[in-house]
Amino acid sequence: MTDAEAAIRFSLNLDSFQIEIGEQRFEIAKGLSFIASQSIRFGRLDALAIENMIYVIEEILEQLKLDYHTQRTAQTSDELMRQLSALFLIMPPSLTVC
Repeated sequence: MTDAEAAIRFSLNLDSFQIEIGEQRFEIAKGLSFIASQSIRFGRLDALAIENMIYVIEEILEQLKLDYHTQRTAQTSDELMRQLSALFLIMPPSLTVC
């Protein structure tokens, strides 16, 4: 399996963000608490907060120096990701929520 074919598995909890790409595993000590503290203003989860969350996650991923522009398949078993996907995403064929 080439790197482009490797599935991306990730998990987001309050204190950390774990990513697995094939045999490689990365753990970042910035989880949902950090992302929310950088994104949510005035205790409101609105469109701007979600946009800010995406920006913060992109910044975290850039620290890993991954080639994330390559199309890959992502898998997660996180309940929170299922809920977010149901609310905000039309599930493309390349995204599998376990």
